[in-house]
Parts: sequence; structure tokens; C-alpha cells
Amino acid sequence: MTHLDMSVVIGFRDWGASRLNLAVKSIQNSFGKLAGEVILVDYGSSDPTIAIEIAERFQLKLAQVTDAPVWSRSRALNAGFALAAGDLYVSTDADMLFAPKTLEMVYQWWRSSGDSAMFLQCRDLPENVTIDDLSGQQIDWQYLESVSALRPRWGVGGMMAISQTAFRQMRGLDERMTTYGREDMDFALRARRMGLRMVWVEEKSARIYHMWHPPTSVGLKNDINATRSVNINRKIYSEDATVSRNRTHWLHSEEAPLPIVSIVFTDGLKANQDLIQMLRLQTVSSFEIIVPEHCASDFVSLPDSRIRLCPASDGSLASLIDSCRGRYVLPLSGVKVIARNYLEKMLDQMGGMTRLVIAGGLHGESEESDTLLSDASRKLRGCMFEGTMLAAVVKRFEQERTLTRDSFIAIAEKNCLEYTIANGAYFLEDDISAVANDDEISMGSVIDSDLFWPFLVARDSEISVQVAGENIALLDGVPLKGDLTISTVSIDGKYIYSDSLLRNATVEDLLTLFSHGCKFTRVDMRNNVEVTPVLGQGWAIDALKRIVDRIQWTPYSAIFVDRRIDDPDPDTLDTVCYSSVIQRKHNESHEDLKIFLTRDKQESDLVFNSLQSSVKFVLLGITQGVTS
Repeated sequence: MTHLDMSVVIGFRDWGASRLNLAVKSIQNSFGKLAGEVILVDYGSSDPTIAIEIAERFQLKLAQVTDAPVWSRSRALNAGFALAAGDLYVSTDADMLFAPKTLEMVYQWWRSSGDSAMFLQCRDLPENVTIDDLSGQQIDWQYLESVSALRPRWGVGGMMAISQTAFRQMRGLDERMTTYGREDMDFALRARRMGLRMVWVEEKSARIYHMWHPPTSVGLKNDINATRSVNINRKIYSEDATVSRNRTHWLHSEEAPLPIVSIVFTDGLKANQDLIQMLRLQTVSSFEIIVPEHCASDFVSLPDSRIRLCPASDGSLASLIDSCRGRYVLPLSGVKVIARNYLEKMLDQMGGMTRLVIAGGLHGESEESDTLLSDASRKLRGCMFEGTMLAAVVKRFEQERTLTRDSFIAIAEKNCLEYTIANGAYFLEDDISAVANDDEISMGSVIDSDLFWPFLVARDSEISVQVAGENIALLDGVPLKGDLTISTVSIDGKYIYSDSLLRNATVEDLLTLFSHGCKFTRVDMRNNVEVTPVLGQGWAIDALKRIVDRIQWTPYSAIFVDRRIDDPDPDTLDTVCYSSVIQRKHNESHEDLKIFLTRDKQESDLVFNSLQSSVKFVLLGITQGVTS
């Protein structure tokens, strides 16, 4: 396989072929002597043939994401980089024109800049420089230089480049961000927090030009959902100080992404069997478990593929840290029980310049307890730290046999290393006996069974969970030991959402939910719980809200009609007022309704009188309530 210096990813949706042709051709010409690749990501275009034809013409890698209800530049770029093989990852847009050898110059700057993220200021072309002008035999680059306007450095320019290693450690762009706005600035800020230098390439031979087109922001201002997405993006950018993202779910990851956390057991597998089962049910699944080779002799096969046996000359924590692939290290030897969101709560605090996170919820203490930090007898278990930064400190502590939390904090402060307390991260060092009764559960020192219920599953106590997420429909037909009930809702034939209940779930059942990208929450600790997803008329009201958001006008009334009851020519009313079909499937049952949205009383009376025998219920206006 040929070694690649650089991978360039372009993500787009419903983009014209002419402009995309120009962008791709210019990028390939800008590689110079580099071995580079261009990866196209068609993220939900209505016409997928455009991307296919361009990929074939220029011999490009192509990622086509068809199941993309909303545009997300973050997800599109991640889908492209999941296929990338270059040392340097470059993101740009489908409306950027690269001058010859520009990327070759960017690569040279990156090689000479140490650990850095590279940016290049964009020059905006005027409206009178058309796509037809640029599509001629040869581009006059000097002319473009003379008529273009240099864009200020308020963002990341029109190009951002970062090493493959850094991208993998940061786990790509934040996939919570949709539409446009802040995703590139957020990524750059995270790179800076990770310790990379921010370098703007200032070289006359390195130029990128933005090809003029009508601004997309005009359409977004009138789109309620887009405005909401932009506001969410801004909040993530301003409030989330963490470096590694997509922690609970990474939709468009590479085939074998690096783990975020390396969990270390110095005392082997047998002493931690229950805890390993609990780890498998964490809300964060991107971790590896490091165990000394000599401590696994009692196991014929490992209970989880994330367990790695590593050499440890003396069985110490320090001797195992060098084998850790995760950015963060978490020693757990001696811990008996952890809350299901333990890793998530710890990682949430690993932001900014923080290099050490100490679990605040210990031994079932409340978050307000002041006694936690004075517990000098506790070993450094359950505390997460950046492995490369603190490996030497750990080695020194173990050699001096002073590995207590107070001494670790003292040395961290002495070396100006920032640390923080994760008050919401609970774990227990005491043995627990769980006794399940019909009416109650006694869990010894466990203060909140909602936090520690994975302990019961680890001990083969079956529970019931409510399942959520976009992928519930994928569970239909999947073999599970528990009893699964699935309820799905669609609007005009398009799947909208699902809800489901899994009774008597086992550990393997819950891991199957994980593997299908489903989220779940415990609904009751008793196996005989009775929960019916999407009860009553609530599903229809929820569907109506989604339809109203889409049409962006307020109806006078919403009339819900049972489509299974024959009425004379109900479809003829579609020409009179807006209508939409909603469907709900729940096990063997099936509900099929049609909603008529009227603009005034006259339309409302016409529909109601025409379909009176099949009307289920009527919603009058926004403030007038529901009439059955």
C-alpha cells in the first residue's frame, strides 16, 4: 500500500457539479510532489449521481451517507476522515479553489512547526468572477489575487489541517453539531487545549479562493430548526471545554478508533469479574482494560474483546501505563462497584488544561461532603489522569510507596498541573450484597440504586429497560434473551422515531443494544414491571407538533381521522386543506390516522362534517385544548 502524506476531505450536500469539479481539480493540482488523496462525502444529497460521476472522473474515494435527515458538516467530515490514510488530515469546503502547490506548502510548514494545527486564510472572489470564467482552459491566478478580498481571521480561514494522530485522540469533530456554525472553531479550540500550536500559513505561493455563491445564511435565518441548531452549536463551543468528543456515541468513526480511556487492573481479572461486567454497561464504551499477563492464567478466554494482556515486569501501575493506548488512564484495582455513568462523569470534567480528575462521589458520600479530600488513606484508585503527562509522577509515587490521593494532589500542585473534582462520579470500595424482594431492594451502602443498577445485572439479576434512539427499528428480529416490545411512528411514510421496552434484560442483551447504537434507561428494578411505550393519543399529538414545525404556520384546527373507517372520498379534501398521514406500529397492533390542518372555521366545518364518522379527536388552535 502506497504511503500517503495527506488526506483532504470535502463534505457537501446538494452542491452543483461545476463548482465541485473546480474544487477537486484544484486540490489535486496543489499537492505538488506530495502523495495525497481527496475524499468526497455526499451527506444526503437528493441527487447522488453527481458525487458518483465526479469521484469516478477524478478517481476519488467516496463516502455516501443516505440516511441523513439533517445536514451536519461535523458528521460529513468525520465520515470522510474515517476512510483517510494520510499523515496530515485537511478539511475544506466544496466552494474553495486551491492555487497550485498550496497544499505542498502547507505540508512543509506542518513538518517544520512541530505539534501544530495549520490554517490558511481565504480570499473571497467577487460575484463577477463566475464559474464559467473559472472553468476555462487555464485559471489566471494573478488576476484572482488582484480582485479577491482577504477574509479576516475570525474563524479558521477556508482550510484546517491536523495530524492523523491528533485527530484520532480528539475523536473527530463534534457530531452533536448540525447545520453550519462553530464546528470548525470548536475543533480548533480543542486542538489548542490539547497542546497544539495554532499556525497560520503565511506564504505567497499558498493561496485559497472562495468561489462566490448566494449566502446560505439567508435561508437559515427563516428556518426554525436551523436556528435552533446554530444556537446549540454556540452553546457547545462556549461551554464544553473537553478535548475528546463523541464519547458516548461516534456515528462516523474509523473502523478501529483509539480508546479514550485505558482502565488498569494491577490485580488481574479474577478479582474484578463483577466490575468488568459493570464496565461493559458504561454509557461510555470507548475504553480498553489493561491487565498484567501473569494475572490472566485462570481464564481460558477473555470475557470482552477490549481486554488487553500486557507485560508488567513488577506488576505496578507505572509498568502498565506504557502499554495504554487511551489518552487518559484510570486505575480501578480495589474498586467494587461503579455507577453506570462513572466514565462519562469523569470525562466531562477532563477539559481545558485539566490533567487529573478525582472522583468526588466516593463510598456513597453526597456531593456536598467535605470529608472526601481529607481521606489520605485511600489509594489512587478511581482517579483519571492524562497518561503521558503523569506517568513519571505515578512511577515516583509507587517507588516511594506514598500513592495516596493527598500526596498525588500535592505533587500535581507542585508541578502546576491542574486537577478537578467530579462530584457526580460515584464508586464504592466496599462489598455489596443485593437482595431482591417483591417490594424493595436492599443494597447495603449503595445510596442510589438508579446509579448502581448494573451491579444487579452483573450478578445475573434481570431488569427492565426503556430503549431509545434512532436505531430501535434495527432491533426487529435481533435475537435477545429478554422480551422486547417495539413501537414506531412514521409521518407520510417516513420513519420518525421509535420507543421500546426490554423486559428481563441480561448483560449480553444490553451489549446488543449498545452495538446497535441504542440508548437505554432502567425503568424499574422489578422484573414484573408493566410499561407500554407511546401510550394513548400522545404519539399523535407529538407527530402533530413535528408537522406544525415543518409547515411553519399555525393551523386553526387539527382533525385526526381514522383511515380504517370508510368515508366518502376523504382524499378529495386534500385539495381543500393541508393533510398528513401518521402511523404507529406497536407489536401486532397498527394505528393509521390522517391529520387535516385547517386555516379557518369554514375549512374546519367542511372536513368535520364530511368525515364525521371517522373523526377520532380534534385539536382546536394552540390554546383551546383538545376535544374528543
